[in-house]
Amino acid sequence: NPLKKMQSLIAVACKLIRVFYLILQTGATYKAEKMMEDIRRPAAV
Repeated sequence: NPLKKMQSLIAVACKLIRVFYLILQTGATYKAEKMMEDIRRPAAV
C-alpha cells in the first residue's frame, strides 16, 4: 500500500464526502457497487 495510514483515511473521507454531497444535491440513490468500482485489489496468484 503506497499510502500511509493518515493519507488513506483522508482519501476515504474525501470520497465519502463527494458521495454524500452528490446524493444530497441530486437525490440519487446510493450504490455501493459503483463506489467500490475504482478500488484496485491485487489479483489472486
